Amino acid sequence: MTLEHMKYHTIIIGTGAAGYNAADTLAALGVVDIALFADSRTGGTSRNAGSDKQTYYKLSLAGGRPDSVWDMARTLYNGGAMDGDLALCEAALSAQCFLKLAGQGVAFPKNAWGEYVGYRTDHDERRRASSVGPYTSRRMVEALEDSVVKRGIPIIDNTQLVRVLTENSRVCGALYLCGERDFAAVECANVILATGGPGELYAESVYPAGQYGALGVALEAGAAARNLTEWQYGIASRAPRWNLSGSYMQVMPRFYSTDKNGNDEQAFLDCDIAPGGPQCDAIFQKGYHWPLDVRRAGDSSRIDLAVAEQTAAGRRVFLDFRQNPGGGALPWDELSEETRGYLAGAGVDGQTPIQRLQQLNAPAIDFYMDHGVDLALGPLEIAVCAQHCNGGLAVDTRWRTALPGLYAVGEAAGTHGIYRPGGSALNAGQAGAVRAAEDIARQSGAAPGIGNEAGGQIQETLCFAQALQASDADCSPARAERLIEAAQRRMSDCGGVFRSAVKIKEAIGEIDGEIERVLTGGKTTVSEHEDTFENNPSSGGLSAIFRLKELLTAQRACLTAMLDYSSRGGASRGGAFYEPNGEGIATDMIQELSLSNGEWQTQWRKANPLPQDDAAFEKVWREYREAN
Repeated sequence: MTLEHMKYHTIIIGTGAAGYNAADTLAALGVVDIALFADSRTGGTSRNAGSDKQTYYKLSLAGGRPDSVWDMARTLYNGGAMDGDLALCEAALSAQCFLKLAGQGVAFPKNAWGEYVGYRTDHDERRRASSVGPYTSRRMVEALEDSVVKRGIPIIDNTQLVRVLTENSRVCGALYLCGERDFAAVECANVILATGGPGELYAESVYPAGQYGALGVALEAGAAARNLTEWQYGIASRAPRWNLSGSYMQVMPRFYSTDKNGNDEQAFLDCDIAPGGPQCDAIFQKGYHWPLDVRRAGDSSRIDLAVAEQTAAGRRVFLDFRQNPGGGALPWDELSEETRGYLAGAGVDGQTPIQRLQQLNAPAIDFYMDHGVDLALGPLEIAVCAQHCNGGLAVDTRWRTALPGLYAVGEAAGTHGIYRPGGSALNAGQAGAVRAAEDIARQSGAAPGIGNEAGGQIQETLCFAQALQASDADCSPARAERLIEAAQRRMSDCGGVFRSAVKIKEAIGEIDGEIERVLTGGKTTVSEHEDTFENNPSSGGLSAIFRLKELLTAQRACLTAMLDYSSRGGASRGGAFYEPNGEGIATDMIQELSLSNGEWQTQWRKANPLPQDDAAFEKVWREYREAN
């Protein structure tokens, strides 16, 4: 076991669109002593996730309907549990960030007059959304990565963040596991977390595999979290993991379920939605309203609920593009005027869903072909999956966390509330990266350095690793992976779409015991969990153990937030149904959570209002010159 030392002014952790933009902006502002660190440079959500028409949400730049920064900020703010000052920052920077991406080669479509045209997305009434297809975020990553590489910024791959180092309650560096045995301590003045959301929290997830994030690591270091109760869930395929939104639903495929062995086929939607036109219309609407929404439990979200109930009962659910709902001909005459009009306007008249998908959006078929799945030959197994955490680390208008020197950008930052327009996460990641980089560029002075306090943190982590390797505990990757899978199943069972306060309390008790087991090298005996670390000596596997510890801490944080919300009378909202279902908490209230001396603490506050600033240009100009 070795310990390498490095030193930079600022490090960015994560190589997604937000991380690359933070590095690119820092370099453009003259901060050159920087480096990016990545667990897997080509992993992560930005590069590997997408949907039928992955959306970038920004200020409207086309058409005759007037739009403004304030109008966009108000839309973001009105989603509930969102700070108005953050909403204004994201709206104000949206055009700047969008046009930078376009200038770097992301081919957002323009009309004959050069306007960047747009379309409506969920939770928005304006045509602010744009797209370059199912891989919009990947194209963003590639363009920003190319700029970072040309600037000569180091990108250090295969490094797993295990601890944020602090000295006198301020960031002074980070500790990485390199491979399975060696470590690297990086001294720096600032850390920008661009590690994405906790994508492996649930068993049913549409995040790219291995997207753990760093929520637990940041909370242990002293950061706070916000809105961890607020998640988006939606129908997605299990293999490959992919959102089935937009065109996939608008062509109206057939839903059915089977038992675990593929037998006992049932058209389960017939029990919730009348067959024929009403069922076809509901499936079509699911394309517009892809995220599960408790407010739509009586219409398009009935589909999500029916799918979730089938999987909760142990059945498998499939989507078949070879057959129409009901198995016969599509009842064109029974469809709503909206459904018929949309399909007619798009020139879609195919007799089967796969024919209609070929007419409406052929690249949607090509995506599955690229992953070895032919929608014309067989069905897709699906589930209602976790897609995005609207919450995350609490940040201010410079994307600073509660721990000085630690910033969070992208999905690591909790800048969304209960509802958000589709695609706003891509804009938020770009805007937050710029705000963080600008704040760092204004600073002067040297890093605090790794002193006795941070040195003790390093030694504590190394001793933990050595104890695991030297003990009779099994820290093999296979055993840790089984524990991770069990934790994910438990989270889906109690803290996913359906949230039971009773089950959440039980799960918290189990998690606390399991965290204690990990910290003590697996020697603490818990009778109801026999398949754990004992009695199988092994060397190696430290990566999986740190993954398990991070996952359990993140789950503990989210379940603590959910239980607190429920105990205060929280009602079903967003994408989650609570049992018991309380009278509700005002949507202008924001929950924040922290971990201090081993104790979880929650507090509530009113959301910051939209700023009111009509200052004269000369005053703003003077303040800007002085600040920059």
